[in-house]
Amino acid sequence: MGKGTATPGIVADSDEDYRLDWEPVEVDFGSWGTFIIALNSLKFNSNGIQTQSATITLKSLPRTESTALAIPEPATLALLTLGFLGFAATGRKQHAGKGLDLNVN
Repeated sequence: MGKGTATPGIVADSDEDYRLDWEPVEVDFGSWGTFIIALNSLKFNSNGIQTQSATITLKSLPRTESTALAIPEPATLALLTLGFLGFAATGRKQHAGKGLDLNVN
């Protein structure tokens, strides 16, 4: 958690009456990276709304996990294809050798 410092001033003068300073905070968003968030100082010298601005710095890039797929070598694919063709040819020969008798007695 970040820290802040409040410094009071003298209300009766024209200088700042109150000042808030912040230390930068490092935020780790896991696989989405690490950021440093620095809020700029707030200075009050009268009543009213103050606008806060911040600087956000990317400290480390998002982590990417390798999801590369293993691609088989062409020789492996060729051997598998030849094996399947061999099975198909053997099955066809056996089926053709038996023949089908369509005559009904």
